Amino acid sequence: MKEKNKRRWWMWVVVALVFVVYAATMLVVRLNNPIHLQKTVYQQWKQDYLVTRGQATFVNAGTTKHPAGLSEAQGYGMMITAVAGQRGWASQKEFDRLLNYYLSERDVVNNKQTALMKWRQYQKDGQWVSDANSATDGDLYIADSLALAAKTWPKRAAYYHRLEKALANDILAYEYNPTTKVLTTGDWVDAKCAITS
Repeated sequence: MKEKNKRRWWMWVVVALVFVVYAATMLVVRLNNPIHLQKTVYQQWKQDYLVTRGQATFVNAGTTKHPAGLSEAQGYGMMITAVAGQRGWASQKEFDRLLNYYLSERDVVNNKQTALMKWRQYQKDGQWVSDANSATDGDLYIADSLALAAKTWPKRAAYYHRLEKALANDILAYEYNPTTKVLTTGDWVDAKCAITS
């Protein structure tokens, strides 16, 4: 009888160990799955939406046949890349390529170079052209991404903060209505325009 109880006891120990191992495995899989899924989605996003032109990369907000860059998409892409950098999935070089595109597409207002980004770039008659207006939301996303990049890559923080400050100053100078105390939709909005926010 003692032998039978001893076998039952060992059987329960084995069952308990199998359960503990199974539960621990499921817990690890459950905790790591969202991270794996996020990394997979990020890598697929890079493959599907990022387009390299020379030393710069833009986020394609158009189609494969008719690519287009938008300041909003560029700002989102820069934010996504900075977050991916915090997780070790993106490099500073990848962020800087997106930054280079922004820097190459800054808007001119009253013959003055600004830190605002031209809101749209696209192909027309075989040439890459830019619309000479800004979009405030895109500029805000870009400024926010620069602040995030400064935290992600501290060795370049001073540079990113300098660009962020110049952009914030131009947002207030060209995309802010001091009478209504609200941001406008872009640098093209003036006091005579019916659309002011």
